[in-house]
Amino acid sequence: MTERRIEHKVCDWAQKNGWYQRKFSSPNHRGVPDRVFVKHGRVVFVEFKTVKGRATPLQLREIRLLRAHGVEAYVCRTVEQGIEILSNDPREQMTDEQWLSDEWLQGTDVMKMIETKRGEEWDWLE
Repeated sequence: MTERRIEHKVCDWAQKNGWYQRKFSSPNHRGVPDRVFVKHGRVVFVEFKTVKGRATPLQLREIRLLRAHGVEAYVCRTVEQGIEILSNDPREQMTDEQWLSDEWLQGTDVMKMIETKRGEEWDWLE
């Protein structure tokens, strides 16, 4: 699935589930995440990539900076991962060290968390 399609499907799900979301850009400042999602005071920045795609060092720097300021920011690689990110606040179960780890920044830890939920029905995403 393409990055654009992943982003579109996550945005559709978010809108249907009460999230305010917008494409995020910052003039004269590259590397910012693709989208910002807001619901009930929770703010989530998301950089969309394919499963094989890599976030650039500049994008990872921005995510680290956002996280250092206490804001949720993620690299999202699948529609399931995007839904998982928005459905749950993973920070509640993590230490600060885990939150700022390189594995978590690249989205691999979220993928592991999703693997445990594979029993749920995701056919509608295809």
